[in-house]
Amino acid sequence: MNLISVTRATRKKPMMGKVSDDLIDKVKNNQPLGLPLDLQPYESAIVEKVKAIIPKKTNIKDKSKERTLKLNKQVYLNQDFMELWNKIKYKTTYDVRFDSEALKVKIVERVKGQIKREGAKIIYRKAAVAQKLSGLESTEKYVDVIAVDEKATYLPDILSFLQNETQLTRNTLIDILLKVDLEPLRVNPQLFMEEVLKIINEVKLEFLVDGIQYRRLDDQEYYIQELFEAEDTPIKGYLESNLLESTKSPFDYVRYDSTVESDLARSFENSTNVKVYAKLPPKFKVQTPLGDYNPDWALLWEQGGDTKLYFVLESKGSKDKLKLRPMEYYKIKCGQKHFDALEPSIKYEVVTQYSDMINIKED
Repeated sequence: MNLISVTRATRKKPMMGKVSDDLIDKVKNNQPLGLPLDLQPYESAIVEKVKAIIPKKTNIKDKSKERTLKLNKQVYLNQDFMELWNKIKYKTTYDVRFDSEALKVKIVERVKGQIKREGAKIIYRKAAVAQKLSGLESTEKYVDVIAVDEKATYLPDILSFLQNETQLTRNTLIDILLKVDLEPLRVNPQLFMEEVLKIINEVKLEFLVDGIQYRRLDDQEYYIQELFEAEDTPIKGYLESNLLESTKSPFDYVRYDSTVESDLARSFENSTNVKVYAKLPPKFKVQTPLGDYNPDWALLWEQGGDTKLYFVLESKGSKDKLKLRPMEYYKIKCGQKHFDALEPSIKYEVVTQYSDMINIKED
């Protein structure tokens, strides 16, 4: 087995065992998984895998508590709700501008600071296997890690690899590689290429989002309010599981996807400041370079009887950048710039609980 295949097997060996309830709860509530540093690049893939098995662990639903959401026309046709929708409904387009030289400088800086001369490792594991009623179960008995000191005699085509994976030009990549220490490429080629690729894509993403500029399209480009009526299939849910009865949203029930959303919806219903609110339909999307983004909530807040504030809210388990998945964080930044481009009266915020709303002051 050559060094490259040993390293790949060592770094990407799948984790064995059952998915814990704690991990499922974190995925359901959009909370960070708290993965070790070497597994953080794979967090999105892990989340998707966990989401795929969640239905298998869901309890059987009580059919008597199933409800189909019906339009609440007292809210849907209410002047307050129409006013809120008319604020947020417009579409935008965007341009991206950034300094390519600054991009190269930042990539070189990160590569120098983050990539070490880490050689390949071979990990030996021994386990005892027992046949039980639930199936085969294994218990790890022995682990040994052996460092491989030899340098690679064959170096892969790193330029072609990075060009295909990053869409940067060959000349740009040459400029970058000439300014960094290439000794780690000889020590562990696969690891070096993967780490450089990760750094390039991270920096590209940062520059892309920092350099994005949104502008509102003309008055004929907007999302119609009938999006709430235009669902391809009826929206269904279960009481006490993912539905909350509502008197302030366009439907008679609000369907929530997490504990954070459930708590927020309940607070919106009880708040004297919240006049109307809505869980935004899936077809209401903000275009971003990272894919379409669907914000969570729109809300009209009345303060002092004569001041109205218009909010678009993203509900997360944390507002800390380090605790959000990178794609989530950067799509949120694009959402902020989109709504800023519509008009100043719209406040786009990330909230974890209702008390966050209280701390938001009028400009």
